[in-house]
Amino acid sequence: MQILKATRDGSYADYKEVWLGHGYTGEPLVDESRLEQGDGILSVFALADANKARAGSKDVVVLDFIL
Repeated sequence: MQILKATRDGSYADYKEVWLGHGYTGEPLVDESRLEQGDGILSVFALADANKARAGSKDVVVLDFIL
């Protein structure tokens, strides 16, 4: 999973990598309501890579980033 940053000044056309994580699978979900609260926290819900999870289970992770 990769998080990129774009700026208004750059017309959101130029991206810079700010975080790279390994061991996640599927489509991550962003907690948009928390982001809109304005507390400066980006919460992302993701699944751990199936190869690392226990057989027959899905491990869930929530990643919090300070903006």
